[in-house]
Amino acid sequence: MAGLFAAMKRRLRATVIFLLFLCVLLSACSDLTPYATEEFPHGVASCFTVYVCGAVENEGYFTVRAGTSYVALAELAGLVEQSVLSEWYTDAVDGDTEELVVRYYDGSEIRDCINANSPLIATRSEVDGLPADVVDLLADWIETHGKLRNKQQLEEALGGYAQDYYYRLFIASEDYEKVD
Repeated sequence: MAGLFAAMKRRLRATVIFLLFLCVLLSACSDLTPYATEEFPHGVASCFTVYVCGAVENEGYFTVRAGTSYVALAELAGLVEQSVLSEWYTDAVDGDTEELVVRYYDGSEIRDCINANSPLIATRSEVDGLPADVVDLLADWIETHGKLRNKQQLEEALGGYAQDYYYRLFIASEDYEKVD
């Protein structure tokens, strides 16, 4: 019996050492932080994860390689007809970028998107660029369901107004939850 116990102990020790070795190997090869900032061997560029929202089809987190332009990043999220890409969008995404809010055209005027969970919405205040009916719909949703968490919920809350107003609003990164 003692021999069997000793054999099991040696086998368990070998398994634990092997698993530790694998963990060290995997952690050395992977940057598990959300904002990779170092160059990897063999010329592979580092990557950055950026939250993209505003006048785009699909808000969310997108990972791009260093050197990718903001235009390419915004295109990953799906630009809408009203999206505005500023001149600096041709610059490369870097490790300091955590969030990109794409603005929109309202006629000939360029406007900033509005946080759909803003206190202005919740208190039913007048919001530039949104009719009172839209503000009321959003405030009703927030009162009933809590904060809006993604574009799908935003479009549901807007109902018949979704097509004309969803791109004027955004969900802040701290409120965002991906729909699976």
